[in-house]
Amino acid sequence: MIQLIATPERFEAKKVSVNGYMQRSASGDALYTQKEDASFANFKNGLWLDSPKCQNLQSDPKGAQMVLIEGTFSSAKKGDHDGYSGGLVNITRCSGWVLVIN
Repeated sequence: MIQLIATPERFEAKKVSVNGYMQRSASGDALYTQKEDASFANFKNGLWLDSPKCQNLQSDPKGAQMVLIEGTFSSAKKGDHDGYSGGLVNITRCSGWVLVIN
């Protein structure tokens, strides 16, 4: 995900598979590099998600949830206020999981 943010021209219109923390909000869904980025809405460390495929994914009540997303990268799709570093469109996979630490 950091490579997508740092060098977006290398990935423009390409299919990608990305892990990160998905955060849902009233303004839309986003994928962040770290849970702290999601918690503090650090938009520049995030990607906007065109995510109808993720709608059935249950939200983590504690905030951001670790997910694997596959879709097409777009440097032009930056969310409602152009705040994100890019976006993922045409999402074909959105899988979440919960880490359990004993």
